Order: sequence, then C-alpha cells, then structure tokens
Amino acid sequence: MHSLFLHWGPGSHARLEARLLPGLFPHVSWTEVDFWDQPASVDRMPRPFEAIVEAAIERARALAANGPIELIGHSIGGLIGASVADRIPALVAKLTLVSSELNPVRGFLRFGEKLAIDPALLASARRELTPATFWPVVTAIAQVPDLSARYWGRRAAATRDVYLKESSRNPGLDMAVFRAVMNDLLKNPRTLTAGKFTGPVDLWLGDEDPLIDATAESANWRAIYPQLRSEIMPGCWHFIHFEIDPALWRFRA
Repeated sequence: MHSLFLHWGPGSHARLEARLLPGLFPHVSWTEVDFWDQPASVDRMPRPFEAIVEAAIERARALAANGPIELIGHSIGGLIGASVADRIPALVAKLTLVSSELNPVRGFLRFGEKLAIDPALLASARRELTPATFWPVVTAIAQVPDLSARYWGRRAAATRDVYLKESSRNPGLDMAVFRAVMNDLLKNPRTLTAGKFTGPVDLWLGDEDPLIDATAESANWRAIYPQLRSEIMPGCWHFIHFEIDPALWRFRA
C-alpha cells in the first residue's frame, strides 16, 4: 500500500525524513512512502492552507491509482491529511496523525508558555486570537536561543543533532509560506466533519511535546474520529517519529 507523508511546517519540506528515517528504522518498508514536499508558492494564493490541501488531494489521487492509500501527517501535516481524508474518503485506507493538533495555531501559545515568553503577549492572544496578537507571540518565540532544539527531548539527543546538522544544509522553513498559511488558519479555522472518514485512524503524541497537551488533544481528535486509536508515548516531544524506540515504529503496521 502506498503512503503519502505530509510534513511539518507550513513552509517546510520532507527531505530530511526521506533521508534519515530509512536509516533509523531499517525494519520498516519505505519503498512505497512518498515523502512529498508541499507546494512553495501558496503564499500567493487567496487561501494558502486550502491550496496545500488541494495539492495534497491531487497527489493522493495519483498515488491511489491502484487502490486506497495511507496518509501519514506530522504536526500540521496531520490537519492536512485529515482534510484530505474528509474530501476523498474512498481513496484513503488509513490516516496516521503524528504530533498533530486540530488547531495548530494554538500550539504556538502553549509553546510560548513553555518557553516563558512575555506573559502579556500570551494573555493578549488568548483574549482574542488574531494576526495582530498571534505574530508578536511567534516573534518572541523566534528569539529564544537554540529554538530548533526545543522541539526535541533529551532521549533523542543523538538523532536531534543529526537532524539539526542536516537542517543547516537544507533550510527548513519558508517564512512567507508559514506566515500566509497561519494567517489563513487564523482567519478561517479549519473545520472537519465528524464521521466523514470512517477508516482506521491512529494518533501518536508525546507526553512532553511542548506544543500539545496530549490528553486534551486525544479527546479533540476522538470527537472527530470515534474509531481513533490513540497512544501517548512517554518521554517523547514533537518529533516523535524520530524519537520513539525502533521496536515501536508501527506507523505503517
């Protein structure tokens, strides 16, 4: 069965997953995984998030020429995958959500709290979450030293160092795309239809993820997918697909 991997971001790419995951988890079959890079031109579209979803649907249709596929979404890629499954449920055999939130925008408020940024910025955003209150939070987060390492736990230090070293050679975030997509989600929060996709749904969350309250987020996703299988992995942070013990790598099981 083919799988479409939907990466974090927005404005990032899947090149590091494609390069590093097969070496870290050689017992997993990777030959049918499409590590797809989301389009980089969506910042010029009227609805950037919707443009990514449309492009992902087109990619999924091509992969599903010989039968339904699996969607694997990391971080905001999970919301993209869920949106695809909502639109073309007959072509999706399974949906796997990895460190994913129903509302990625709010994850940055939690991240800011964990990083101890100015409480007044967080309070303002919580009172009214708009571009005018959200972007000062993101700016403050961006000023935290060693920010990229703050997404990873200590148990994954060796993998984190490899990932971050490779990231320095492959710049990871197009800020124009990131800003455009997040503004779209701020102005047009994504709504999923409960019961639209009835196939298997797996949710993997780390109990130390600085962006996600794992228990609350499991409940949020289960309201959309009653069939959800949720697992909270101890000691894991946001890049859980790199952090877990190889024996537990069952995303494609």
